[in-house]
Amino acid sequence: MTPLSEMARAGTDIVGRSAREAARRTAIAAFLWGAALVILAIAMGFGAMGLFLLLEAWHGPVTSAFGVATAGLVLAALLAFFAARPLRDAPSRQTPSQPRSQPEAEPRGPSPETTAAMIGAGFLTGIFTGRP
Repeated sequence: MTPLSEMARAGTDIVGRSAREAARRTAIAAFLWGAALVILAIAMGFGAMGLFLLLEAWHGPVTSAFGVATAGLVLAALLAFFAARPLRDAPSRQTPSQPRSQPEAEPRGPSPETTAAMIGAGFLTGIFTGRP
């Protein structure tokens, strides 16, 4: 193997390892978020049951059930309202304040960095697939 192909193979090994590590971290985070949401749902259920039992002593079972359901719907509506609002700290998408003095007559081609990246990607693809 040539030194260039050894370097390319080492680079792909590093990229593969980092991709596997990122996927592992993402899977663990997703599992932990799922577990947290299940525990939250259980806690909310017990809280709603406690509220129902507390209200039942004064208002009866039917009124208590509708009260707990209404409280849950109000909470869900508030969460939906805040989720639908745009964030205030998010960058706004405004047009530039200074218009261009002269529009470009011809569109420019790809930048040298893009060209070099495409040539490198094609070269590495040829090395790894064995096609010229």
